Amino acid sequence: MSRPIRGFNKSTGKSGAVGLTGDAAHVLPGTSGGASAVTTLLAAVLIPGPSASSPFSGGRSTFQAFLSNTTTPTALVNIEVSNNDVAWEILGTLTLSGANDSDGLSADAPWAFVRANVTSISGTSAAVTLLWGR
Repeated sequence: MSRPIRGFNKSTGKSGAVGLTGDAAHVLPGTSGGASAVTTLLAAVLIPGPSASSPFSGGRSTFQAFLSNTTTPTALVNIEVSNNDVAWEILGTLTLSGANDSDGLSADAPWAFVRANVTSISGTSAAVTLLWGR
């Protein structure tokens, strides 16, 4: 027997059925109200380079980069992960192009550390901010 899964639709601002399930309803932890904590990994960065590393306990995380500028800026930001805080792997790349553009990704991986690395940035007064939600 299918039963409705109840949830909150942020687009409409209404709660209600968001899907159907089989014999039991499944609620994913941390999904009802968005991220429980948000950390700024990059704050209006103007030049390429990595942020400081942060402990990354794994689990569900989101990363969202914002580009602020009134001209034609571009930026590439790698989300990098590591188990030893020395050797870094690219979890994903965020591509930003145009005034006030944003890009994001989500992850569910048990790495020990995370950082953001601006690999390129151009445009007059281009600045990148990156938020990490978990």
